[in-house]
Amino acid sequence: MIGFMSHPAWADFIQITDPGQVMPGVRQALIDCWIEVADADGAVGFAFPPVDARQVGPVADRLIADLDPDYCSSIPASLDKRYPPDSRRT
Repeated sequence: MIGFMSHPAWADFIQITDPGQVMPGVRQALIDCWIEVADADGAVGFAFPPVDARQVGPVADRLIADLDPDYCSSIPASLDKRYPPDSRRT
């Protein structure tokens, strides 16, 4: 659910510049995020909420297919409430 976070979290950002870098979990997280934002009347490009994976999946797939280091990248973020980025255990 979209809302305010009640606990501090640290964001990790990665730059994805090639379709081969997109793991299945990242693709699904993008789809889930866009569905949640669209259904909350957010501006993610879907004019008529509610939307579902059948509508959002092909759009995510086009974005992923167009990734290129010279002209198109994606910078997803993930939140981790446990550790600041410089203190993560490896």
